[in-house]
Amino acid sequence: MRQTLAALDIDALIDGRVLAAEGQTIRASIKIAPLGGLLLACDAGDPMTGAADFVTGQTLSTAGLLAHTVRQPADRALDVGSGSGAQSIAAATHCHSVMATDANSRALEFTRFNAALNGMANIACRIGDWFEPVEDDHFDLVVCNPPFVVSPDHDFLFRDAGLTGDEISRRTTEQAAAHLRDGGFAHVMCNWLHEGQDWAAPVREWADGLGCDVWALRFESMDPVGYAATWNWHLRERDSASFERALDRWLTYFRELEVDRIAMGVVIARRAPGRANWLRAATLTGPPAGDATDHLLRLFATPARLSDEALLEAQPRPPEGQRVETAQVARAGGYRDEPATVRCAPGLGLTARIDAAAVPAIVACDGSHSLREVIDRTQVGSEAALTAVRRLAELGLLCLS
Repeated sequence: MRQTLAALDIDALIDGRVLAAEGQTIRASIKIAPLGGLLLACDAGDPMTGAADFVTGQTLSTAGLLAHTVRQPADRALDVGSGSGAQSIAAATHCHSVMATDANSRALEFTRFNAALNGMANIACRIGDWFEPVEDDHFDLVVCNPPFVVSPDHDFLFRDAGLTGDEISRRTTEQAAAHLRDGGFAHVMCNWLHEGQDWAAPVREWADGLGCDVWALRFESMDPVGYAATWNWHLRERDSASFERALDRWLTYFRELEVDRIAMGVVIARRAPGRANWLRAATLTGPPAGDATDHLLRLFATPARLSDEALLEAQPRPPEGQRVETAQVARAGGYRDEPATVRCAPGLGLTARIDAAAVPAIVACDGSHSLREVIDRTQVGSEAALTAVRRLAELGLLCLS
């Protein structure tokens, strides 16, 4: 093998952890794999059993942030905690310049390599904690996939922030918003603690005073036991006793914090200072179908408050790809209409359930007539039509012309 690689400085590659030597055997320590339309190099192996500065590649959170980021032309972008550089490279395809920051020097080495691998020359890197390398700079797009796990441990740079509870998610959301230019978007992957069914309450507190309109999009919430098991499952395969000790440690930590539920999702902020801002929240029912940019922009296009009169004068129209699905279910005495389901493709994994009685009005909205005219023409009750149109507009499933 050394003869085959004689043209390379094998010892330097081993020192740089590009190769690993095990006796007479030399193997690769990194891998290159496709991620969407990108090629991404990262550390090979299981990140949960690797070195503390292990750099991950295609993870669920990486793919999730890529899929839930606005892709529109912009001047400056910032990728905080760049890791392998996936978010930086994706931003570089539609932004004039990208700044990538990370406290892990190995991560920035991967970011530089992957930028070159994908032919991107508009990415610069700075080492440092979180937003320190950019100080008072402001950007049109900020993306951040931090070590968001609510964890008592400090084992992995990509997982454990070393802060109490969900403090890392709160801090990165607030700081990302503070580094936005007017009209700019920040997208932050987050985990946060909540009680009962009001899972958006903590994000509502974070959003207060940011000078941004905010959407909290939740993937799911987990109980403490399930969450602790998920992030320590690698130990069970290796040593059940270690797994049980880790569960005990994590659950003790959660009890001390009085944790009820842990939500996972993405928080998206658009800077809009000088007026009253709003926060909206929804649970995603699945991954995006295709490019979700237009749908994301529609989420921020609906005003905070729409009076009934304003809605009646609006000229609603469906976004391209809107689907209205109706069903009838047999009950005692015959078939009955079920609430209709509305979704959109391409678009986010967001669906709305609306009163079946409102469907004739919804499908009659074509952008050329006011809602008042549509109601008159279809003879749908005003209350049912207004409720459905307001909800669909809020969820980006109907456009208000």
